[in-house]
Amino acid sequence: MRTIVRMQKLIQVAKSASPVRSQSDTEFRSLPTLQILNRSRGDGLPFYWTINPYRGCAFGCIYCYARKTHEYLDHGCDEFERRIYVKQGVEDSLRRVLKPGMLRNRPVAIGTATDPYQGAEAHFRVTRRILEVLATDPDLVLTITTKSPLVVRDVDLLGELAKRVPLRINVTITTLDRDLASWFEPHAPTPDRRLDTLQQLSEEGIETALFCSPLVPGLNSSSEDLRSLLEAARERGAIHATAGALFLSAGPKAFLLDRLRTRRPMVAAAIEKQFEGREYLPAEEQRKVWRQFCEIASVVGFPEYRELQPLSPTEADAAPGKQLSLGI
Repeated sequence: MRTIVRMQKLIQVAKSASPVRSQSDTEFRSLPTLQILNRSRGDGLPFYWTINPYRGCAFGCIYCYARKTHEYLDHGCDEFERRIYVKQGVEDSLRRVLKPGMLRNRPVAIGTATDPYQGAEAHFRVTRRILEVLATDPDLVLTITTKSPLVVRDVDLLGELAKRVPLRINVTITTLDRDLASWFEPHAPTPDRRLDTLQQLSEEGIETALFCSPLVPGLNSSSEDLRSLLEAARERGAIHATAGALFLSAGPKAFLLDRLRTRRPMVAAAIEKQFEGREYLPAEEQRKVWRQFCEIASVVGFPEYRELQPLSPTEADAAPGKQLSLGI
């Protein structure tokens, strides 16, 4: 019941939101923050808290499962990249909710349903303000997932954080094929720019990971493509590499299939069959995709993937300083 009431309130707030900026065919709307720190409800996920500075994402990736979140606002999946909600009051919301020990052994993930460094961030700086508040908590364990070189803007803060708390930046790269990427992820930075981002972060001493998700059978999951991508990421300093198979709920599935049918009709037919009556690939297919990725990653030189872990008591005592200031 509480969830239903909250969603109804969110819809009301979204409907009353006024445009604050327009760019090409994208409209940005101000959205008061109801709750910026959200408890993850998924079983087996490597994080406890999630933060998404925006609703919607201008990168327009056709496979994005988060398109479904726009349905909660009475929008269609196709509006996910055209109507972006900019959360307001994030600092106050986060300061109100954060209590001593609240983040202890409870990792935070930024960017699970929107890219925190999409183009809007250059103007609105919501992600930056969130980081400045999180930086004051000595128990922070943080992962950020992005496709954007804009993350390098915050290398001063991220570099200092990396010296004191567990921090990992996941850079999502799904393919090195620029033609595929241009319609697969139509408004996202090119694969080359994302590789450069990996290198720049790594050179600053920040732990990075190649995040190759989703792997879509028939598009970007061949052994040749994966080897080229993994080798390129390793050469640019990525320490870890992980991948995820395609996930599709009803709305995002219809959106993806509609676009695939005009470009790759055979792939669309195969996906439609594989996902008939389900949101995930069949278990055996998931295991096959994951085994192939891990085998190639090992050959390329990546260690067995491990999720980011909190500091041990000894490591925490050895870390310089107990708390970061907002001025770093």
